Amino acid sequence: MFVFYSHSRKLWEDYENPHIPPLFVPVRRDMRQIWCNAHRCYEGFSVSRGQKVLSCGRPVRNPVLVEGQWAVSQVEIEEDAGCRLKVDVDLAKVWVGPDGRKNYAHDWRSWILSMRDGRVSQISGRESLDFKFPPDVAGVVQERLDSLAQKVFEHPFSRGKGKLDLEKIFDFVNYPNCPQMNRLQNFFRGRIREKISRDSENPYRDLCSLLAVRPFKKLRSLFDENPLAVPVFVVLKRWGFSDVNVVTKFLRNSAVIERYFSGIQLDKGTIVCDVGRDAGFDFFRFREVDGNLVTLLEWWCAESIRKFGEKVSMNRLLDAMGGDSVDFMDGAKMFYSRRAAIPQALTERILRECFTSEVHAELLRIFPRYGGRTQQANRKIVYTPFEQLLAEKDEKTGLEFALPEDTDEIYKWGSRFHNCVGHCYSSSAADKRCTIVAMRQADNYLVCLELRGRNIHQMKAPCNARPGPNARMAVEEWAKRHELEFHCR
Repeated sequence: MFVFYSHSRKLWEDYENPHIPPLFVPVRRDMRQIWCNAHRCYEGFSVSRGQKVLSCGRPVRNPVLVEGQWAVSQVEIEEDAGCRLKVDVDLAKVWVGPDGRKNYAHDWRSWILSMRDGRVSQISGRESLDFKFPPDVAGVVQERLDSLAQKVFEHPFSRGKGKLDLEKIFDFVNYPNCPQMNRLQNFFRGRIREKISRDSENPYRDLCSLLAVRPFKKLRSLFDENPLAVPVFVVLKRWGFSDVNVVTKFLRNSAVIERYFSGIQLDKGTIVCDVGRDAGFDFFRFREVDGNLVTLLEWWCAESIRKFGEKVSMNRLLDAMGGDSVDFMDGAKMFYSRRAAIPQALTERILRECFTSEVHAELLRIFPRYGGRTQQANRKIVYTPFEQLLAEKDEKTGLEFALPEDTDEIYKWGSRFHNCVGHCYSSSAADKRCTIVAMRQADNYLVCLELRGRNIHQMKAPCNARPGPNARMAVEEWAKRHELEFHCR
């Protein structure tokens, strides 16, 4: 069976035979201008009786496609006797080259979805492409999987709420009785089926039993929204929170959970936060010195709850964690490594406010050369050809984007920026887990940047302050030249 989009009827239709994708016309991303092939330029357009007409008067006869974006043009769905479903997705892309000519690209992706053993195998197209799988087509695939699941498990299944996409389809193949359970693969270190049976009639109840949590109704609702709610609930209990209404406020904050708990894992029966090499933050790799995130906040929560109560403590905790995440984590590490030397007045302030940006700034003022661990042996940093191009200097203005030659230079930058870049990121830079860049002018160090691939994860002025508008504009222009993307505020 083939599913093909009818541009005339504006809906997805089923066919027995494949179709040839139309010759798409590129449209700008803001959907305000369409390419005119005759004049080789983008023009405005109007719609008359359902027909798009360019400013020059020429009608747009072919369907439009956003320039440079991959789009699904056709899907083939094939079922075999082994309760497997093969899904082939044809993709198309169109853009205008420097010579003013339209360019076309075609690609495909294929998966085999096995309901009998719960496996999803991608058999073609390993390179990641950014495209949206149409919900209507996902519904067709889901209907076929529903019938296969009923054959395997001999009982019908009900779908979850919300629009369907490929990720939800893959989740259903792995755990048809509770698709969202598949989102906890990382929590179980990829061995979820050793703990939660795929054949279980109620995997959610089994999860709660494994973590010694009462499976009450409100927690089930939170689990349906975000499966990490259950293990995070266990962490909050360990921190001393017992009021369900107070805990619910934290568990509904998806941004905080994603920021701090996306790497939460079950390690020999103990919940830890150790997110590995590709994480956005180095905080979780300080387990051998400062403990992991779960243990780091036990003292603060216990003392704050004892003095101010659960509701006040939760509000202050969320305020701090919802602010600048780097300041929060760096302040927590600084406090636990230098706790004995911190003045009593500041300790009491931390108890009242938690690890806010203001507290972090005060800690940096007291410990300007802070380091959670001693400086390690110097290591030379080797850069790829792409990374070498990031280093540039404007001879007229003297503005420079510099790369450190070795880890000793990163430590020196930490003193100039009054931050922990030397102690926290020198090893990561040497191990190529990240790239540290300094924007400076003459002897003034203006912005410290952390890159992971082509993504800018951190951009901080001295003392971890926000860069001013001029500095930020300079970074944005530099990022645009090198096709970098911002993953920070």
